[in-house]
Amino acid sequence: MTTRLIDPADVLWRRVGAAAIDVATVATASMLAWWASPGSTGPLGAMAVVVAWLVGVLTLWQGITGRTPGKVLVGIRTVDASGDPPGVGRAALRTTAWAIDAFPYVVPGLTGYAAAFGSTHHQRVGDRLAGTFVIDDTYLGHPPFALAVDADGHATPVEHLAAYLPSSNLDELRRHQFPDDRSDDAPDGAAATADGAPQAASPAAARAVAGEGRPSGARLSLPPGTPAWDDELGAFTRRDARGARDLAFDETRREWVPVHRDRRRPPSS
Repeated sequence: MTTRLIDPADVLWRRVGAAAIDVATVATASMLAWWASPGSTGPLGAMAVVVAWLVGVLTLWQGITGRTPGKVLVGIRTVDASGDPPGVGRAALRTTAWAIDAFPYVVPGLTGYAAAFGSTHHQRVGDRLAGTFVIDDTYLGHPPFALAVDADGHATPVEHLAAYLPSSNLDELRRHQFPDDRSDDAPDGAAATADGAPQAASPAAARAVAGEGRPSGARLSLPPGTPAWDDELGAFTRRDARGARDLAFDETRREWVPVHRDRRRPPSS
């Protein structure tokens, strides 16, 4: 089975471009304010522009819409874990954290983008502190976590599949900054139990089907029998080892059970 891997937050280079546009914009505005200010008030005028940018654009506008001028131009947006604009409070914390992310200041943003490159969900320090993510505009409103989408359009959070993938597939997933240890910052419901059984996906993530008009993403081959979320059944399903019948994971009994083909639901205990 060939499956598309969709990672809404895999936009690091566009983030660099957006930051460059934003910095160039505020720097130009500051220089114009300095030049236009009378007498010795030039530095005050430039500082006023910078403060207005930090408060008006990076905090208020980004908090309400998830956007800045640079992000608008490159088609990305800041969101919270639900995929919605982060709100003013999160945006303010994220903006304040540039004091850390911008270090060393001779190479602005080096710390932040290095942190994002090495992060599971592509988060710089400010994103981790504020609980924010930067995603492709296309995925606004969906949880900003990687999804595996099969040929029928059914989406499963990638974290659910890690326990079932052979090492070759895990190597491919690692290219998309996904670790195989299911860390504590994984999204709600995105973990496997100690016995390898999947926990139920959060409804929002399970139904975030990447379909029409969205980027196709990377492709990977999943072995037959890999569990996938079934919206109609409300459970993970897979084919048995012989491929002869469908199995569903029964959360009550904590085991795989046959699916009743006539009723499309696991048999009762």
